[in-house]
Amino acid sequence: MKKFGAVATILVGFFVITLFLPTGLHAQTKLLPRERQAAVETVKILGRLASAVEVGPSLAEYSSRLIDAKAGVEDRIGKILAGEIRQEIALSLTAFIDAHELWRIAVQREDVNIFMIYACSFIKKYNLAADDYAIHAGNCGNVDAVAKIVPYGAKMYNPNWRHRILDPLIIGIWKAAAGHLEKAEEILSR
Repeated sequence: MKKFGAVATILVGFFVITLFLPTGLHAQTKLLPRERQAAVETVKILGRLASAVEVGPSLAEYSSRLIDAKAGVEDRIGKILAGEIRQEIALSLTAFIDAHELWRIAVQREDVNIFMIYACSFIKKYNLAADDYAIHAGNCGNVDAVAKIVPYGAKMYNPNWRHRILDPLIIGIWKAAAGHLEKAEEILSR
């Protein structure tokens, strides 16, 4: 039994034809010239954002760069029809957005224990860990386990907690974004 990985729907006159493409077929589709150009431009935009995070921007600077990158990617991604390259670009952008969201939550929820409750979805999604305090998907959502690691009332603005909890999580998400960007670059080099 063949597995199907993509569905193509074609409108011909009054008839709709649905094609079920085998898994992997869409991944091998050659990019049209305009798709390749849009993909190259999009990868460059995300590459600039990846370079910016390497130097440790402030939240305000990251927010500004992310807004610009998101707008640039969204302007171009509609021109990319091929599945694999489009998926990697989208996953990279999503990870950059998730890192921003986690950072924003840390600023808004200054209590570390409350922050950890919000951070659980990101910890699980990206399989992250802040190893110094054994904060990982296994104890995520277990408030008592987190409380044993982080004392109640600890504040995110304390450099100790920020350095040991927030920074490794954000950096982990940025690494995931960079990994998807590398995959996109690899696809373009084929």
